[in-house]
Amino acid sequence: MSPNEYFANRTAVVTRMENEEGVNPYPHKFVVDLRLPEYVEQYADAVEAGSSLEDVTVSIAGRVNSKRGQGKMIFYDLVGDGAKVQVMSQLNTYESEEGFKYI
Repeated sequence: MSPNEYFANRTAVVTRMENEEGVNPYPHKFVVDLRLPEYVEQYADAVEAGSSLEDVTVSIAGRVNSKRGQGKMIFYDLVGDGAKVQVMSQLNTYESEEGFKYI
């Protein structure tokens, strides 16, 4: 794909999100509870690999370094401030199947 084709494709996706789906692909502000190094320090020993804390909600931010789909799960590698966190999103814990495909 040429750079011009990539740009046209990306522009079409953003336009569709804004006009047809009513989604702001680039929100101006969002609340962050913990920086990634603080999150890793606080939760590294609190949760075993493959498990989750169902009663805890934390807002973190970083750059999505990679995204991989595996059936009804999506894995994100989030990096920032010298730390890396792998986020796992599952369809059965998301608000709707329709919304899941846009994350």
